[in-house]
Amino acid sequence: MAMEEGSPVPFSMSPVDYLNAVCPSRPTDTDRLKILRTRLSQLPLEERIRTWLLEGPPIHRFDALEHLALDDPVDEILRVLQRYAQLVQGLWVPKSSLIYGKNDGLEVLARNFILFEFSKSTIIKQKVFARRLDFLKAAKPTLKSLAVERPDLNDWKLKEHPDKKLEVLFGDVVKEQQATWECMGKQINSILSGGRNRKGQHSCI
Repeated sequence: MAMEEGSPVPFSMSPVDYLNAVCPSRPTDTDRLKILRTRLSQLPLEERIRTWLLEGPPIHRFDALEHLALDDPVDEILRVLQRYAQLVQGLWVPKSSLIYGKNDGLEVLARNFILFEFSKSTIIKQKVFARRLDFLKAAKPTLKSLAVERPDLNDWKLKEHPDKKLEVLFGDVVKEQQATWECMGKQINSILSGGRNRKGQHSCI
């Protein structure tokens, strides 16, 4: 039976379903990480953690990383982490050599500098980049991934709160990481002061 002219057309879809149909949303970051976790579950431990560090979030809490390896010993997880990541405020971040696939160059130096500064404090003042505009440009990708810029305070603040629990649970690992940062700090400062070139930045790791 034909519908009379001017009669309303029946519409069974909800407004939300209709919007999703005509404007499908892109997968969220949460969806992407869920898919990644599923894919990684089939890989060996070392490749699993290495890939998660590269493709997952930029900052990692140990508690969360343990969920990637529920059947693996903690010592093994820590061994792999120390090979591919470094501790910053009790949080694991990928080594610059893993991110860039090399141990030298301006990008590596800039990222190591940012990580070193955050290893000392959750805040980096803008003034540390004074008269180093090229260096700041190279450091921007790392700053944007790890921190929030606060223009009113002229600084960058680490996105995640420090993980104090790690120091209690794994004091030896924390001390080793602190020694590494002390060595790297001297190395970075030497390079920035013109004492050395940008090669050989990895000797402390």
